[in-house]
Amino acid sequence: ARGYDFGWPSNLNVWAESMPGALACGIVLVFCSWFYMVRLNTGGEGNVSIRTLSFLIFASLLVSAGIFKFPVMARICGGLCGAAAAAEAALSALESHKRPLLGAVKGLFIVTAGGLAIAAFYGTTMAALRLTPFSGVKLTLLLPPLLVLVHDLRRKVHPESLPEIIGRPAIWGELFMIGIMMLAMLIMALRSDNVSNVPAWEVAFREFMERALLVRPRTKEFLIGYPALALYWYVVRKGYMPGYREAVRIVSVLAFSSAVNTFCHFHTLLSLSIIRTLNGWWLGILLGGTAVAILNYVMIPLHKKLSGDIPN
Repeated sequence: ARGYDFGWPSNLNVWAESMPGALACGIVLVFCSWFYMVRLNTGGEGNVSIRTLSFLIFASLLVSAGIFKFPVMARICGGLCGAAAAAEAALSALESHKRPLLGAVKGLFIVTAGGLAIAAFYGTTMAALRLTPFSGVKLTLLLPPLLVLVHDLRRKVHPESLPEIIGRPAIWGELFMIGIMMLAMLIMALRSDNVSNVPAWEVAFREFMERALLVRPRTKEFLIGYPALALYWYVVRKGYMPGYREAVRIVSVLAFSSAVNTFCHFHTLLSLSIIRTLNGWWLGILLGGTAVAILNYVMIPLHKKLSGDIPN
């Protein structure tokens, strides 16, 4: 009969950790970490000289060899690789408010490269069968917001430095936003890879998204992170909310952390992870742009008409 073949089933081919995959992780970790340190000290991306490039390549080879040869180093560097890629992608996108589309594309490229590097080395047969879980999942989710916060305080992206914030009385609005963000991060960490905590209405919504888009984008990306990124571009260009932009920046980092984390689900086909990342990116940017348009052309004019004030 058509579609049937008689005989013994063939075993699944075994694929182990590969040196090219380790090299990819080493390159992502070293280069993203270097760009982060440059941003931390100079505030820009910096130019890569021939000498610096040679050093980075040599360091990448050393790190790659360590990842391939030493299991302990591999477990540590997996999460660091994802966190470094997510942080660099977020900072690249956030600092591109003058050319937002270019920044969005750069961020997408970096997280995809980082995610593919992680999948290339850690996506073994045992990992795909969930027999050896990836130990860096929580690190890829929680470390990037902290890295961006440290960068912003060091470079004074926020109007106040950390000593100034500590030295003055707390503002209730800041405390409220910090509490909401900490609660959201806790829920995100607890719910990662745990579908048993998802309410029924969200399950129904996820099923609808899968039917509509073939591969459902992650909620943290298209409903939270990327819309927050679009909002940040808007408030920076308009000069609004200088005291609360940092909260918007941190929320936008969730999109890039989640995108890298998507590739850490080694039981999922790599093609589906790529489509999911793309769906979250374009849909989140579209929703964010729509929300910004409503804010700019409807809400703010209405606010000015009713009160005569400009939001600050």
